[in-house]
Amino acid sequence: MMTKTKPDEPILVKDKPVAIERGSYPYHLLEDHAFELLVYSLYKSEIENGELAGPYDDIWLMGGVKEKGKDCALFRQGIFGAAIQCKHRSKLAPVGKVQVAKEIIKFLLHIINDNEQIQRQL
Repeated sequence: MMTKTKPDEPILVKDKPVAIERGSYPYHLLEDHAFELLVYSLYKSEIENGELAGPYDDIWLMGGVKEKGKDCALFRQGIFGAAIQCKHRSKLAPVGKVQVAKEIIKFLLHIINDNEQIQRQL
């Protein structure tokens, strides 16, 4: 079962990094949860403005570590359609193929396990 967090008030992030003059915003300095809030806010804004290319009309910010890699969930007419798994790095180094493969496998194993649990309950 999915649980959601839908912030109705402005999102306040403590210790926000300061934008660098003539450079990009230092996203690597954001805390993990602040990065998830940023991703959620960007998608939410695109959905509300009709700018999101795709069939989704709602997004949930998932709460806590029990969501097994699903940081945000996209919906169409109340039906779950896609998950967003945020991977934030504090280092400015590229992510290797092996690390990406491991994360995808872990995510897929969570999905398989969840589906098996649902089938047992039916």
